[in-house]
Amino acid sequence: MTTLIGIVTNSGRRGVVLGADRQVNYVDENDNLKSKCPGAKITVGSKYAMAAAGVYYDEVTAFMKLHKSYDERNEKKRVEMLRRAVRAKVPYMPQINDLNRGLMRNDGVDVDDLPTFLLALNDPMPKLWSIDEFGNLRVAPDDKKFEYITRGSGDEMASKYIDEKVKHEYVDPQKITLCTAIDIAFKTLMYVGSREAFTGSTPHIVVITKSGVDDYYKEIARSRKRADKQCLDGIKSHYEKNMKK
Repeated sequence: MTTLIGIVTNSGRRGVVLGADRQVNYVDENDNLKSKCPGAKITVGSKYAMAAAGVYYDEVTAFMKLHKSYDERNEKKRVEMLRRAVRAKVPYMPQINDLNRGLMRNDGVDVDDLPTFLLALNDPMPKLWSIDEFGNLRVAPDDKKFEYITRGSGDEMASKYIDEKVKHEYVDPQKITLCTAIDIAFKTLMYVGSREAFTGSTPHIVVITKSGVDDYYKEIARSRKRADKQCLDGIKSHYEKNMKK
């Protein structure tokens, strides 16, 4: 229950932009939204970034924490695990299949609740895959105007928004640079977040290039707070001046 987007550049510097909303949802037994709070849905390493969509069970949270970059030795193991998955004759990640098979043993868990993922990896150049509930890896479908993947509850709305931008020539599908991809990802997530109940909060953007992985979670969150404060300070200043008259 979220919206994920991954975009691969086709102009200028090779890279992948991975984006996700930051609204973590808590639902009742009927999948009705009970409450929400901000949280990260993308975890990063030195050569990869992985984003999760679906219900955030404790097992999913623990799985994502395992893929954070903590120490060099474990980081190398995770990178090799991902490389084996994407380089296999039939790309496949058994760890995700095991995760979801375990979740299905819990009472009340439905297949539609299981997490799916987006994976960006330097192998050695940045590439993008989606990972389904059973651990199967797939690249972006050929019917897209440029290489991108959307996932989560806002999947269809996000894809339609992007396609409309291309259709009306706001986006040139032959010139997807890193800057363009960042712009598309951010605006798409803001659009979906304003219309879809399970998507919201300030977007989380990660940029993956040959030189490394740049996570802008904190920068974007802080800029939003600064902008809000500046706006409110301006409003209060207006009334403070008027009070002295």
